[in-house]
Amino acid sequence: MPQEDEPLQRFDTLPHYTTDRQAQTSTLKWSGPEPIPRIGADVRIKMNGIGLGRVISYAVYCGYLGLMVMPYAPPAWWTDHNGAPAPERAGLAFGSEIERVPAAEPVPARAGA
Repeated sequence: MPQEDEPLQRFDTLPHYTTDRQAQTSTLKWSGPEPIPRIGADVRIKMNGIGLGRVISYAVYCGYLGLMVMPYAPPAWWTDHNGAPAPERAGLAFGSEIERVPAAEPVPARAGA
């Protein structure tokens, strides 16, 4: 079983995972109700008012699969803590903390495209 102080691991390809959070295996667990977004997809981080962002990579922490997401326009507390949004300062969000953004919804990455 992973330890709380286990370092964050990042991946550019989607690792093997399960959606069964009760599974008694070492398989990574995805906590979201929706399929895992691809790298480059737009998602909404529902917690703490962070808002819209782009998936930069996949990540694993304490046995759970998550997404490294770069917010487009995070709240002031986020930039005070992390600096201006950039791929190298993307934040970790788990499946239950995000939702997919419909393709028709305008987001900064699509503006003017």
